Amino acid sequence: MQITLENNADKQSILVNTYGTDFPSQENSTKKTRHIREGINGGLESLNFNGVTILIWDSAISEPIEEHVTNDFSMFKLHIAVKGSYHFSTIRTETDFHIAEGFCNLFHFQKIKGIQNYRGERICAVEILFTKAYLKNLLGDSYTQAIENMGDFPLGENASCLWKESKRTPPKLTPFVMGIVQCPYSGRTRESCVKAKIDCILIDFFLGRHPYFAVDSKSLSKMNYEAILEVEAYIKQNLKKRLTIDQLSSLAGLNTTKLKHDFKKIFSTTIFKHITKLRMEKAKQLILDNDFSIAQASYEVGYTNPQHFTVAFKKTMGYLPSKLKEITFTSDDNKSTR
Repeated sequence: MQITLENNADKQSILVNTYGTDFPSQENSTKKTRHIREGINGGLESLNFNGVTILIWDSAISEPIEEHVTNDFSMFKLHIAVKGSYHFSTIRTETDFHIAEGFCNLFHFQKIKGIQNYRGERICAVEILFTKAYLKNLLGDSYTQAIENMGDFPLGENASCLWKESKRTPPKLTPFVMGIVQCPYSGRTRESCVKAKIDCILIDFFLGRHPYFAVDSKSLSKMNYEAILEVEAYIKQNLKKRLTIDQLSSLAGLNTTKLKHDFKKIFSTTIFKHITKLRMEKAKQLILDNDFSIAQASYEVGYTNPQHFTVAFKKTMGYLPSKLKEITFTSDDNKSTR
């Protein structure tokens, strides 16, 4: 399989990765490319093991990144988008997939030629490419159960995905994903650490009994699904503003009852709880990365009263914002001593 990474600004190829059938590797191999050029500031790391390859994205971008993909053997790809969104379409067919920020999906590719795009101010994602043989070896006697969990996954098609609408990444998987992206080790130790987390992610994804595998006869239409994602994108861009259900339902083109129902179906929480969580995460980032005061951060995420913000932060995050730097520094110190 060959992957050519291009930047839309000048279409200059900046990375070409070629993998043999079934990802063979006599030795674990690592490729790390640091992109520091116009439009891209960050890195893409590729770790290759026997039967499985992982791509680790962590890049700030000013324009979408485009990849051309050619695949000539059967393989799966579990794509987990932490930051930024992902879009894939095959060439000469109408196959089209989308993964929003915070969501995931499982793909199966036979022989394809396609284009995939990464969009957002920052791309943070983990892509696990693996073979059927690798999954069988990993899951052992539980492999049959894993296949049954996938239901009517159309494995015979050239390009297919498990879910028509991508699902929010299960909370249990998030620590493993971030453990890969933020792994502090290097060399063989890093490879062993990442490989262990890959296996944990795959085992939990296929056998973790997530409700996502349940058959849902009332699946959202593509139009409603995209409308809800548009609402969430609007929320993220307007955390400083007053947000109302009426305003968001008008944006989505849905009545308020339908909006609340479909939003909870996708994000597994209410709209206002989700807004509060996003506001607290944004405030946390401003305090830690931009050295904002609590009052400044609270104002930037829509609170006119810092005391109300403090109460909401404590309820959402489990600790006071005044303890934020202390908790973060303690966590970093613990990591550095491992």
